[in-house]
Amino acid sequence: MCVCLLELMMVYEPVYRLERLRKLFEDCIHVRRFSLTLNDPDFVDVITSESLQFSTSAEEFNLTYLGHPNEPPIHANVLLNFLADSKIQVASRKYAKFRGLMIDELNFCERFVGLFENAESPENLFQAVEIKATRDQVIAAEWYLEGKFNALFSSSVPGVPSGYIAYQVMRNDFWTLRVMYHSKLMDKFIFSIL
Repeated sequence: MCVCLLELMMVYEPVYRLERLRKLFEDCIHVRRFSLTLNDPDFVDVITSESLQFSTSAEEFNLTYLGHPNEPPIHANVLLNFLADSKIQVASRKYAKFRGLMIDELNFCERFVGLFENAESPENLFQAVEIKATRDQVIAAEWYLEGKFNALFSSSVPGVPSGYIAYQVMRNDFWTLRVMYHSKLMDKFIFSIL
């Protein structure tokens, strides 16, 4: 039976429910906005699962991971591979917020910028990613961005919230990545593809 959905919002706990979610997508004609909130501690198993690679006509895919304070940091390679996964078929935009998720690499910002600069199709990347950061990771990012020849400091432009510092990295094909962090809190990164 086919159904037409305008919005689908789900809170996901156990891993086995992903197969049910895949079946729901297969039965749908169209999903306009799909929002998935993950609470599961086995986050790595979830984002590396084929089940998240929904073949759907969703116009927007929102992923939020709430995280747990005592969880170990995730390996940067695992997260970057997920964020660049073009098999998550979304016609328009993909957004991800990783609250409480720590990355194990000091130079995560540099790795994310490298992912953007080397992507064959930047439109397949997640268009906005918000992720928790340590102060040391933000300081490392600042040093990296200040020394990068194609990173433009851009704090006084529209779209940059008050109190945030922003840099924009432009590719030769004019795709642009904005990297933001709060000037005082230094507790997260916000990456946006413009």
